[in-house]
Amino acid sequence: GPDTDVAGADGYVTKLSGDADCQAGQGFCDAVKIDFPDPFPTDATELANFYAAYRCHPSLRGPYRLLCLEWQVPPNRGWNVTLDFRGQTNCPTGQGLLADLVSSYYAVIGYEASPEWLSASENPKFSAVPYTPAAPQSSDCPNCRPSDLGQYVNDGVEEGQVVQVKVGEEERIELYARDRNLDDAVDILPREDPGLPNGASLQPALPGVAETAHNYDCDSTFPCPRPHIYRRVLFFRPQATQVNKNYTVCFYTQSYARRGSYAYEAGSRGSRPRAEVGPEWPSVWTDRCITVRVQPPMSGFVCNGGKCGPSDLERGDEQFTAGSSECSTELEFTVTDFNPVGAGEAKYTIFISKDPENPGPEGMTLDLTDPGQAQQSYKVVWTPQVGLDDKRDGYRTCLIAHDEFFMSTQRLCFNAVVRKCKYCMSEGETLEGVGRRFGVDWLQIYLANPHLTDPDNILPQHRLINLGVLYTVRAGDYLELLSQRFFQAASELQRLNIDVDPDGGIRAGMQMCVMPPVCSVDCLYGTDCYVY
Repeated sequence: GPDTDVAGADGYVTKLSGDADCQAGQGFCDAVKIDFPDPFPTDATELANFYAAYRCHPSLRGPYRLLCLEWQVPPNRGWNVTLDFRGQTNCPTGQGLLADLVSSYYAVIGYEASPEWLSASENPKFSAVPYTPAAPQSSDCPNCRPSDLGQYVNDGVEEGQVVQVKVGEEERIELYARDRNLDDAVDILPREDPGLPNGASLQPALPGVAETAHNYDCDSTFPCPRPHIYRRVLFFRPQATQVNKNYTVCFYTQSYARRGSYAYEAGSRGSRPRAEVGPEWPSVWTDRCITVRVQPPMSGFVCNGGKCGPSDLERGDEQFTAGSSECSTELEFTVTDFNPVGAGEAKYTIFISKDPENPGPEGMTLDLTDPGQAQQSYKVVWTPQVGLDDKRDGYRTCLIAHDEFFMSTQRLCFNAVVRKCKYCMSEGETLEGVGRRFGVDWLQIYLANPHLTDPDNILPQHRLINLGVLYTVRAGDYLELLSQRFFQAASELQRLNIDVDPDGGIRAGMQMCVMPPVCSVDCLYGTDCYVY
């Protein structure tokens, strides 16, 4: 009849119920048109091209290829079919009338869809309705009409996905599902075995059903033109005791009647465990099992673009200049999470703290200079005070790179020592005042600093001065001998060189700060002066 369109040559059946404005497979239409080629390709190359064009998920190929396209089952669980049979008969001779005998056949092509999981790769990319001039067109598949389903479910987890989580941070794991029957809703539930990790929770909480994530602007009284999308969210904030653990979590779907009086046996339509159906079963119809891995941090200092090795973690002496803070020595250290798993926000933020057992000298500060997620930089600053911070063996200083919970640490150590023969003048300080402080004539200091052009006007860039010159102790030297050679009292040499033994003992190879006759001094680069 006029309301029936049977395109048998192409293998499609389209029924529009006489509604001229209805598009097949859309809205409240009573029919669907699955626009796959018939006969279906069998050649391997043609099949590959076909699946590529439709962007079919691997598990939706072969007999499950209809799930690659977006279509739905109309209200009342099927497509209404009306076939009108018209017969004509001639009236008896002489009456001259034509009578139509009309019989109608009514049926419903019923379809009970199984609930389907939805994710970025498992949602239909194209509609079953073919491209028309008024509809959007895809450059990948010119005869296809793109589906907008992906924008609502791109955050859905996929079967077998490994979700990396961090201790102390709440992870949101979203699961999406739907039923192609417009009359049905879908619940998403966790399997009791293996259950949820300790501390995990669900939203909506059980026994509540999964929430509607998208309803295409329809309500309980207005039939929906497309199936609702349902969502349940797993929240998990791991504790430090759960680090390095893997948790397998499985969810299943269960359809139930959303509208209408139709009822079916509870539990008859839902996902099934993979072990019950085999590997060929499509992933959208099996339980959704994921692995939640609580990844550990790998805290470390950065050296030459990589993690510092053992030789980098014992840095030896680090020299700091006494006097004004304007000449403070600054040491910079960068730390990061070197765990190769994950990137960006998947990595832990690593911090630096002082080792309580080896905190370094009093007044040494540790400041965060470059905060960040991937890596952070700190600087160590210390300005020794003359006569107060001198220490024979220096200050053992250790820094600890660590995550927030100290699950992973790395220790870097150095020896903080006061720099010999150097002093940083404060603003307004004079050479005469420096000489009185150290018990030497200001003229000697002036002559030991050839970069100073005017002893009465010390420029800011010249405030780092020599208090003397460095002499390397030779074999056979002893304190009294050096006192005679450099015309300095032994007590003065000990005051300038705190590492000299209390009994005056010195050793070959050590460097001493001395104030010799000026003609014996050799200055390198203007400020580093030695005597030979």
